[in-house]
Amino acid sequence: MKLRGPAPPLGGVGPPPGTWPEPGPAYLASARFIDSGTESVRRFALETVAGATSDIEKAVKLFYRVRDGWRYDPFTMSLDPEPYVASNVLKAKAAYCLPKAILLAAAARAAGIHSAIGLSDVENHLTTEKLKAMMGGKTLFMHHGYAVLYLGGQWVKAAPAFNIEMCEKFHVHPTEFDGTDNAIFQEYDMKNRRHMEYVRDHGCWSDFPFEKVMADFRAFYPGGGGGGGGGGGGGGGGGGGGGVGGGFAGSFDPGELFRRRAIRAPCLNASCFPPSPWAGCNCPTASPWRR
Repeated sequence: MKLRGPAPPLGGVGPPPGTWPEPGPAYLASARFIDSGTESVRRFALETVAGATSDIEKAVKLFYRVRDGWRYDPFTMSLDPEPYVASNVLKAKAAYCLPKAILLAAAARAAGIHSAIGLSDVENHLTTEKLKAMMGGKTLFMHHGYAVLYLGGQWVKAAPAFNIEMCEKFHVHPTEFDGTDNAIFQEYDMKNRRHMEYVRDHGCWSDFPFEKVMADFRAFYPGGGGGGGGGGGGGGGGGGGGGVGGGFAGSFDPGELFRRRAIRAPCLNASCFPPSPWAGCNCPTASPWRR
């Protein structure tokens, strides 16, 4: 990308694709979807970055908390706006790439880091036949989402979509983040099969452009449904899918994508976030979920 386009105003707009925004108030402010000013998001962010001494350390802690704290489920895709609000993502047990990216961007702002939402179209060469059929035979996932964080004087992409359990089960390289290099989907999986190919950039946004993304989903996918936003595991499914009115919530068996751990008890610490038996635990107390 070129450095750098003019800073957009608040309201989910951004510079032309292929350019970086100028860091400024729009990328630190709480917004409709990146609601970094809400108490739950602020508490989640501050608990996660405790002990970090730099923005890069904070960003790395936040990335892994979001990546592994919510299992990736492409069938949670929805055409309703509420699942894309960061404070609502905190309450969920699973999400696909867009909500997870929005949560990471919101938590970063709550920790004082400029952030945006990046959107790209991704070709998933390992899409399952089940999901491909749901998408009318298409394998292009429109509007895959990732967070874009301003660290060390530069914008860095961070895609927290695929949790580690899914990657291990389907032999997909986990996305690792060090705060200095882009952390995006790998082009090949662990078996050297072609996996993800980024084919089109839709730019960076100060807030999630919900209306644009949903209109594009309806126009591109058969039946007016949304199928984009997320990629999908090597053997377990791609991002998005679904008809008008919401995705496939409730029809997806997490056992299709994940190795279940022997111990499934949630942490007993009431202050631990998120309070979900699927989520990892970062609290300092002894817990069967502590990583």
